[in-house]
Amino acid sequence: MEATQVEVISEFGYIEEYRPHYKPEYDLIHMLSYYYVCNIHEQLGEAQLEDYEINNGMSAVWIDIHQAIMHNRQVILNKEVSMGFSIERETIVLELIASELIF
Repeated sequence: MEATQVEVISEFGYIEEYRPHYKPEYDLIHMLSYYYVCNIHEQLGEAQLEDYEINNGMSAVWIDIHQAIMHNRQVILNKEVSMGFSIERETIVLELIASELIF
């Protein structure tokens, strides 16, 4: 079986960001994040976490979208040390998915 079986159904949208860069020799980052509606196979391959994700204690788990939004909002509210810029962007997208795609 193929490690990842994902079928793209349609584009959902994108977010364009300009934000400060963590490296002193750069002023900012210009980032485009694209989102798609997909069908996924019941069994996916193992997650390939990046070093910073491992260092922040992250792991890949399936979770109810509303629980994920509540968790993220609590992290943002508490300004937890592990919080990066991406949590705000991803929470906005989760809220859009919950309101526009989940019935």
